[in-house]
Amino acid sequence: MTLADDRRAAKTLKSDETERLVAYEDDPYTWALQQAEFLLKGRLDLIDAAKLADEIAALAHDLADKLRSDLSRVLQHLLKWDHQPQMRTRSWALSIEEHRRRVTQHLAGGSGLRSILPGLLAEAYVDGRRHALDETGLPRAALPTTCPYTWDEIMSRPIDWPEPL
Repeated sequence: MTLADDRRAAKTLKSDETERLVAYEDDPYTWALQQAEFLLKGRLDLIDAAKLADEIAALAHDLADKLRSDLSRVLQHLLKWDHQPQMRTRSWALSIEEHRRRVTQHLAGGSGLRSILPGLLAEAYVDGRRHALDETGLPRAALPTTCPYTWDEIMSRPIDWPEPL
């Protein structure tokens, strides 16, 4: 759903419903649409500034978490690819490709996420390593405790698979 779709949804609310303030706790979706309408109309006197600030910060954290999650998936499958070559599957190769694409999309949005990338990468490696260990049954000592890959390897190292991806 786009912002335009959300604005249309807000306009479908009865005018008397949009005049009363909706509490976040009662209906977060309608509250968010109402807050957006208030901002667009310049009705700053009706804005729930503290809660709106919390929600905006939560949005930023969610964006970072999505990037971390997609990096984790790339690392998980790279570790499996490197440490269990006899078990390689097309699914692993496709997962690496898809999650690399998602990481690239996340980072295309600006420099903010790039500024926290080293920390996110470290967290993503811990998660990716844990998932790889869970799925492979390898002993913990089999996988490095710190990320063995450079950024270029993570994002562009060729993953050779017999059929084109």
